[in-house]
Amino acid sequence: MGILSAFSCVSDFGARMILFTFWIVGAVLCSHAKAPDWAKGSVPEGRCFAYFKGIGEASSPSEARRRALEAALVEVAMNREVVVDARTRSIISERGGKVYEEFVREVLTSGKSQLIQGLKIVEEYTEPKGDSEVWYLLVMVPKVLDWSRCMEKVKGYGLRPLWRSALVPGWGQIYKGHKAKGKFLMIATLVSASVSISAYAAAEREGSLALSSRREADRKYHRDMEDIFRSVSILSGIAAGGLYVYSLVDAAATPGKKIYALVPPSGPGLGIGVEIRW
Repeated sequence: MGILSAFSCVSDFGARMILFTFWIVGAVLCSHAKAPDWAKGSVPEGRCFAYFKGIGEASSPSEARRRALEAALVEVAMNREVVVDARTRSIISERGGKVYEEFVREVLTSGKSQLIQGLKIVEEYTEPKGDSEVWYLLVMVPKVLDWSRCMEKVKGYGLRPLWRSALVPGWGQIYKGHKAKGKFLMIATLVSASVSISAYAAAEREGSLALSSRREADRKYHRDMEDIFRSVSILSGIAAGGLYVYSLVDAAATPGKKIYALVPPSGPGLGIGVEIRW
């Protein structure tokens, strides 16, 4: 009976180690780039800038990117809110000629344009689709003439994701928009730590039983069980610690979803913009 119990514990130990392996692999797999909200949904709404999304698909990444930009520019030409003159709208609509090619090449190369002052490629995202590449591109164009005094910028996250993951592993990832990865890290770390604590308590209990046992066979059995539980406790504790450290490093290093923060026109005198994020 004692041998069967010991064998059962060894089997449970092996199963837990397999689960730990899956947890680590899952954490790595969850680290892939996630599509920004605007790529699959609506674009941001700016006070002084209008945002336009272009989607291009081609076998070549460079061609897919060009098609995405051209699709976004078509939307720009059709929009009447942005500061674009009639000649430029005509050039974009015709989609041909030397001026158009130079304009597209300039935007693709520098992300900006001399033809449309204030135009800027804000963000890009790409994903494979069979043998093709799908490119998502977000462009912003001014809606006001004095756009340089009304900039919309991408704010950084600072230390907010780091201290969140320090308190609760995975919270920083959720804060940055990587919800699946954050939930995975949160659950995996909690389960690993729980197994480690439970195994440590079981090892202490088996050690006490070994000391109180009178028969040598019982003492040996409890000592063996104690060793097994301590091994489980140590290995699961290492897994929990590794996941915790990974959560901290990932929260600090992985780019999160971009935060578009408005800076209102300063006007005469001093303009102050305050934003509070929790």
